[in-house]
Amino acid sequence: AAASAWGVCRLPVGHLTLEPAGTITSVDWRLDLWNAELAGTVTTSKGTLRVRAFIHTTRSVFVATATATGTEQVKWVFHDEKAISPKSDSESPPSGYTENPAPTKKTTANVNLVVQPLVAGGQTATAYRKAGDTLYLSVAHTFPEKTAEAAARATVENAVTTGEADLRASHRSWWNAFYQ
Repeated sequence: AAASAWGVCRLPVGHLTLEPAGTITSVDWRLDLWNAELAGTVTTSKGTLRVRAFIHTTRSVFVATATATGTEQVKWVFHDEKAISPKSDSESPPSGYTENPAPTKKTTANVNLVVQPLVAGGQTATAYRKAGDTLYLSVAHTFPEKTAEAAARATVENAVTTGEADLRASHRSWWNAFYQ
């Protein structure tokens, strides 16, 4: 049973941070349940960051718009992580365990990619691109095929083409109908 917790767990792909130029002095965020969106302001010693974010309900894409005032700057950073069981924090791997290789990073057609091949087969990929004030990010996993990179990239490219306003409108429409 302990070995299976290593072999069938969710593997980390990484995390995204918004890194202000100034020191954060206050945060005023609200989670809007009706629209399934996070919106608010981060105030720093150099200005403000106004943020609105949602995960689209019918597309596998995170959409975040951030605008800065004063001398503040919008800086999104994706921190990739090694695809290893979270159990590694508390115990040694089972005998014979082979770790997944390190992820690779590349940029294709303005889309940043972090591709994680998996020892058991398949692949996980994270794709992201900033277009104007909006960041689009998608994670895809395929098994046994190794097509996650193409899927994540296509999702991001399609989201950029669709645009934040149309994505937000279709997301809200679906969510408002569901939430009733």
